[in-house]
Amino acid sequence: MSILDKASLIQIPSGYKNGKLYSVKPNPTYGSELVTNGDFATDSDWTKQTGWSISGGRAIATSTNGSLYQANDFVSGKSYKITFQITSYVSGSLICRFNNDETNIFNSVGTHTLHFKSDNSFDYVYFLGISFTGSIDNVSVKEATNIGDFTFARSSSATRVNSEGLIEVASVLADIYSSDFSSSLDGWTAFGLGNVEENISIGGENDSLRYTVTTAVGDTRAFLRLNSKTIGKKYKFTFSYYIPSTNANLNSIFSDENEIRHSTLDSWTTVTEYFTSAVTDIKLIVGDADKYLNPAATGETAYIKNVSLKEVIENDVPRLDYSGGASCASLLLEPQRTNLITYSEDLTNPVYITGGGSGSSVVRTANYAISPDGTQNATRIQITRGSVYGEIYNRVATSIGQDYTISFYAKALSGSPTLATIYDGGYQNIVTFTDEWVKYTYTYTAVTTLSGFNFTTWTGLPTTTETADLLIWGVQLEQGSYPTSYIPSNSGSQTTRTADVCNNAGTSATFNDSEGVLFFEGSALSDGTNQRWIAIGSGSNANRVSIHFNATNRISCSVRGSSSAIYDANFNIGSQTNNTKAAIKYKDSDYAFFVNGVKVDSQQSGSLSFNASLSELAFDSADGGSPFYGKTKQIQVYSTALSDTELATSTIL
Repeated sequence: MSILDKASLIQIPSGYKNGKLYSVKPNPTYGSELVTNGDFATDSDWTKQTGWSISGGRAIATSTNGSLYQANDFVSGKSYKITFQITSYVSGSLICRFNNDETNIFNSVGTHTLHFKSDNSFDYVYFLGISFTGSIDNVSVKEATNIGDFTFARSSSATRVNSEGLIEVASVLADIYSSDFSSSLDGWTAFGLGNVEENISIGGENDSLRYTVTTAVGDTRAFLRLNSKTIGKKYKFTFSYYIPSTNANLNSIFSDENEIRHSTLDSWTTVTEYFTSAVTDIKLIVGDADKYLNPAATGETAYIKNVSLKEVIENDVPRLDYSGGASCASLLLEPQRTNLITYSEDLTNPVYITGGGSGSSVVRTANYAISPDGTQNATRIQITRGSVYGEIYNRVATSIGQDYTISFYAKALSGSPTLATIYDGGYQNIVTFTDEWVKYTYTYTAVTTLSGFNFTTWTGLPTTTETADLLIWGVQLEQGSYPTSYIPSNSGSQTTRTADVCNNAGTSATFNDSEGVLFFEGSALSDGTNQRWIAIGSGSNANRVSIHFNATNRISCSVRGSSSAIYDANFNIGSQTNNTKAAIKYKDSDYAFFVNGVKVDSQQSGSLSFNASLSELAFDSADGGSPFYGKTKQIQVYSTALSDTELATSTIL
């Protein structure tokens, strides 16, 4: 039997969605059904406000802004799963509320599942319409009696290095709408002077929608579906179209969101577009050279099918990071940071200032080459020193005595140019660039109130070259003593990435109060004395088993019960940024700490006593404080105390 078979919880970064990091083990188990009449078999047990009715085994909403709800007695601190079906959808949106959270909004047919931990602020199974017309069925709420998945939160987007080595914003897709038009128009109508019909066969395909121009007056004509999007949200939009070459005028189709014209004729063609929505309706405009068809287009047609709309969700998405060419992902957790650079990718923007002496020049070319994010948006910089110096800089307000870290990606296009890259009361951080993309970082303590990015060649710096020809992308200046992941900042304002929060894994059934093991593999983002914890606890730090970083070069562990220290140990690992495997064993009068295959400490005394059951694994000190920031390759929890041989073997790097 593998040692992993003994584990009660295993987290190896692999599966996730917005708000959730999935664990490999345990398989979730749930209690009994807590909803009465969730299948709406009778018109009972639910309170219906205006616009709601129950009939035919469904709860039916008609243009309602009212609620449908049922009282329930959720227990504070316990986790629950809600599932329900939207069986028909016409318009508007539906909120499924729990605690005081009204951010879970739905507007598509399908089965929807939510997980939450009760804070005892709202004891109802509750649905609220926003001009909602549609129906729901099969409402279910069950307590999660054993579940190893983590709750994840970050109220902003954030980047990672993906498995292909490219920098990207971490995101997931949520289905909003799809239809193959096999049975109905599914809410589509004609916009402008025309009509729309379903179940049309053309081009070797069945079940398409056909738009036919009906009146000889110049006008915008479009396939239209109302109230399908939320303004300000990002979407992935996919559709297939067919335009006959027999049309004399109608020869293109495009979404009104970005007006990218598509004009392939006599062939089914699939299009995928990304956009941030400015309108609520889906509109596919059919036209010619512009969006207005001339009178001669009467009777001409266009066809669509396989329409899909997915929301691109970036907030609250865990980051599985492959930095450094890693073959396996690590969970990346970082503190809040702000990129003080307002244009991090376009170095032709006027916020970047050029200067020099006689004979100097700085030439900038935007979007010259492919950058580390895989798109053509790297800026080419060509600097000639002339008689004295040549430079390009973007200095920002800094506070004297505070630590700042600058980072940027650069690649030489010719030779091995050498430049100073920072200004803080003087030129600093002289770098010789290579012909490979490299992320360069430099930390300094500000001595001036204006400092930052400054690429300079100067006769006063004899190691700098007289000329430089290179690519630059992803400039970032952040207050802090170490670099974090790239924060795109292209709006003219400083951009903030909020802190990652990852906690709430397991229940009292996952952990053993009498004995067990907590295993961790990973590294901290920096080597220092600030507190960074991973802990099993009971909702406070009165009872916890932990592995943590709190002293330079060291990894530590502790057991605390009923607010008293029971066992503490630490070990020097050279640097907290080194990948490390560590495990703490806890059992009455039998404690031990293993690091990188070696038993580094043990204790055969100490009564193990918790005054509240261990019920949660979190990347913090069990009370929400001292969050862990770093890269985690795996976490394991065992509800039995493993042997020394098992612990030594499992912690070998």
